[in-house]
Amino acid sequence: MEEVEYKFYTFLNPTQVELKSAFIKWLLSEYNVSTGSQIVDMGCGPGSMLVALNGLGYKVTGYEPYQPFFEAAKQLENTDIEITKGGFLDIKGVDTYGAIMAINGPFSYLQSINERKMAIELSYNALDHGGVLFLDNPNFPWILKHYREPLETKFHIDGIEAIRKPVHKIDFHQCTWIHTDHFSFVKEGDAHEISTEHHLAMIQLPEIYSHLNAIGFKNIKTFNSYESRIDEPINSSRMMIAAQK
Repeated sequence: MEEVEYKFYTFLNPTQVELKSAFIKWLLSEYNVSTGSQIVDMGCGPGSMLVALNGLGYKVTGYEPYQPFFEAAKQLENTDIEITKGGFLDIKGVDTYGAIMAINGPFSYLQSINERKMAIELSYNALDHGGVLFLDNPNFPWILKHYREPLETKFHIDGIEAIRKPVHKIDFHQCTWIHTDHFSFVKEGDAHEISTEHHLAMIQLPEIYSHLNAIGFKNIKTFNSYESRIDEPINSSRMMIAAQK
């Protein structure tokens, strides 16, 4: 079932590699992060961005805690791409990385304020002087204001006919967004069902600012999308923050 889950994830979550790599190339240039530096793809998943980031001229370390995605990313290792099992709280090194890139919301999986504070402290320590931390998170206040129920999706992939039924639950007491995907599918004539559940902290921008400023980050900039090329107020479904050591 893990192989099927991996196929569903990659099919239903297009990476937009060219768009994101173009933004990252621009962002690191803006902060004068030299090509040839070692950078981190935090929560790299099955490795969709690893080759593209390496293609920009950087040595890349991917961190991924989920075993099936870690194993998929591990297959992409070479002399310039290294994969480590773990997440934000497993970052090693001091003054090591030119950038730590958290694309597609891995920071939101840290459930407590203390965990998020520690993650930013570890990132700060691991970055070289002048290095950049980039956090791409869901902007939950905007999402709640414009909320729509998720739709059922039917799709076919590699001979598998499947139905995805997403469900959202919101724990306002814990400030947690719970996204559950229910999949029913037919493979080789047999019917199957699997479910995946994601608990995302509904983090707001002032908290992130507080952690960044407290540890000593500077030159903090915000962006609404990967098409942005200016520092701008957050006003979209994404909350993207860059800061420099």
